[in-house]
Amino acid sequence: MAFLLIGSLFLPFSCYCEKDYFFYYQIVNRAELEVVQLNFKEALTIYQNAFKNFEKHRTSDLYNATLCAVLTGNLSYARNSINELITMGYTLKDFTCKTFKGLPDEFWKGVENQYDSLHSVYMNKIDNSYIAKLDTLEKQEQCLVHGKQSSYDSLVYEHAKTLYMLISEKGVPKIAMFEHHKLPIATIRHHFGVKNLIKYSKKIDKSREPYKSMDFAKYDLTSLLIKAVHNGDIDPNFVVICMEYNEMDKKKQLGSFNIDIDLGTKTIGLNYPKDIDIKAINVLRKSIGLESLQDAVKKSFKVKAYYCKEKFPFDEFLTKLKNTGISIKTFKDTTDFDIKAKFIDVSIEIEEEYLKNNILLEFKISQTGFTHSIKLPND
Repeated sequence: MAFLLIGSLFLPFSCYCEKDYFFYYQIVNRAELEVVQLNFKEALTIYQNAFKNFEKHRTSDLYNATLCAVLTGNLSYARNSINELITMGYTLKDFTCKTFKGLPDEFWKGVENQYDSLHSVYMNKIDNSYIAKLDTLEKQEQCLVHGKQSSYDSLVYEHAKTLYMLISEKGVPKIAMFEHHKLPIATIRHHFGVKNLIKYSKKIDKSREPYKSMDFAKYDLTSLLIKAVHNGDIDPNFVVICMEYNEMDKKKQLGSFNIDIDLGTKTIGLNYPKDIDIKAINVLRKSIGLESLQDAVKKSFKVKAYYCKEKFPFDEFLTKLKNTGISIKTFKDTTDFDIKAKFIDVSIEIEEEYLKNNILLEFKISQTGFTHSIKLPND
């Protein structure tokens, strides 16, 4: 029954909307939700159907599908997927997590024997002229990053023209050429960072040069990148990471959530900030190709593996605090930085220990931002 439902899910997409990759991202979201529930077999089935119905797919999705294949014993699929990832720019160093390390030496010998030929396929796809142009922009920006603000802003504005022309004429690269990204994340973030800074900053006099002559709207990359998301050429998560830089308008922010931990009652509450409009946030997220905020929260590994009543180490937390030699009351009342730092160190130490062997951390699934607060007992 489940398999039939999955099959029916793809029929309208493949028949009518095959070229719009927003449907692809929705399907992958279903797979990721299965991953978080540890339903690796079901997740792999959804991934495989997505790959069959859509020619392009993100390397992160193929990587996740490969992990699911290994965890369910489908080593034939895992081998083929690893080979494909190598042709897309992955190296042997990208397969060093615990799950991959658990594969037999014989499996890896087969991969290593084909590695050079597969890697050459990737190298032959690289557009060196594209890389050279974008690397030049990055180097120029780095030289001015700590210099005069107006000079740096002027440079980034000139680069906006180059970026807009380059992406308009040549499109987004078909393969990742910048550390597993198709575009250099720093350069694109600088574009949005300066654009938003000029838009919102009250310290900048926009009636004077160089800002008076700047028209970022004319060279704004947003429409180009969203079009590339629709075409399956770039990850919506990449676009979001860039667009959010220096974005001050809450209507253009993509939401987060709060985790409230009470060590006294040993309870954990998950809450959305009171000042956010979840419905509006979801409209914005959908327009970029993202899942709903609710689904993003469901896919938070730390919530699933750590920040929940069933798993959070309340007693260990209290014991470790006590072993620091500082009373709970002292922690609550102090303004001493060193004491506060010890509290933070205890939090980090316990979290890292509990998450160290968590299989979910091996998957490449974007996490929604959150803040957490810890309420101490009264005594």
